[in-house]
Amino acid sequence: MGSANITNVQVACTTITIAVSAAQLDFGAVDFSDNPTRTLTVTNPGTVDLQLQSATIPAGPFSIVGGTCPPYPRTLAAGASCTIVIAFRPEGFNVAQATLTIGSNAQGAPTLVALRGSALARPVPTLSPIALAVLALLMIAVARSRQP
Repeated sequence: MGSANITNVQVACTTITIAVSAAQLDFGAVDFSDNPTRTLTVTNPGTVDLQLQSATIPAGPFSIVGGTCPPYPRTLAAGASCTIVIAFRPEGFNVAQATLTIGSNAQGAPTLVALRGSALARPVPTLSPIALAVLALLMIAVARSRQP
């Protein structure tokens, strides 16, 4: 039997990567009547196709309301981008936090984006000392007018 010599073998390895425009989206403090949105850009900085399989947020005050990435699955060619639009509707005065999870075939998947927001505390109505004095005098006058 003869032997074969193999020489000059080259192996190319390609890593599939994903990039997002922000690691955290902070909505700040918003009024209960507001429903602000933030747009996250997802990019394929690599040289091969990126397969986006899903984008999810647990139930709560944050929700995916649009963008160009959905529906899934979606293929992003090398150098291409798409967007995910996230809305926030405060449910209480506490700080709300959640995580957007982007499933893909990228190395290190899934990609996580922190979400944060809170409700804007509405000012409590107060009366000035003069208004309190006038109110007290009115109450005294009404009480005296009801006495026999």
